[in-house]
Amino acid sequence: MTPARPHHPGRIGLFLLLLALLSPACGGTSSPAVAPYQLLYFMSFSCPGCRQANPLIEQLHRNSAGRYEVSALAFGTAQDRIPAARQQAGLSFPVHAARKAEAEHHGVRQTPAVLLLRAGTARERYQGVAGVQRLQQLIAGGALGRETGILELARQPERYAGQEVRLRGQLHNTGKDYFAGAAFVLGNGVESVRVEGLAPQVVAPRPSGGAGPRPPLLSDLAGRELLVHGRVRLENGAAVVTAQRWELIP
Repeated sequence: MTPARPHHPGRIGLFLLLLALLSPACGGTSSPAVAPYQLLYFMSFSCPGCRQANPLIEQLHRNSAGRYEVSALAFGTAQDRIPAARQQAGLSFPVHAARKAEAEHHGVRQTPAVLLLRAGTARERYQGVAGVQRLQQLIAGGALGRETGILELARQPERYAGQEVRLRGQLHNTGKDYFAGAAFVLGNGVESVRVEGLAPQVVAPRPSGGAGPRPPLLSDLAGRELLVHGRVRLENGAAVVTAQRWELIP
């Protein structure tokens, strides 16, 4: 994982993009009501992972019920070929041709990827097919908007200083020395936030010859998805979450 760099979304550019996505040429329809959240799907019609993710995104679109809007940016397909490719893929949400600058602007390095936005601000990133599946689970569980995004917390730590948050992500150890300097983070595949105070606290295995069963290790949870409830503090300008409680996500 790479640390996130300070970033401020281009709200004007996103506003113009959303206006374009509502045009009939893209399959969009104008509506007086604006959904509180937007799912911006970065994809390619030739991407194998995107072919797996497309029906999942389509299902999210059909089940949105006004809670969010779905639109996509497709790489590698000219705008005049988008309608036919969109129809062949069985997609009913708006799709526009993407530009490299847009991917760089949003920090998108691979497809498929979905950004969750509210009021033009990116709140969280869902990377790969597994990320899209996690997004489905989150929405099905009614948790949309109830959790702080790792992307948003990593980019705007000062906004959350001193606040309690619910943070969902995959657990990883980024310490240089596992036994003496373990440093655990929750990540979304690109951004990450350090988390302290997780239990069990034991990170080293039981000494050789010791009696009794091996205590549980945080390393046992590496790569697993956790939901952490905690409070944010700042350290050298970055967010650190002190865990109060946590739970494994099935």
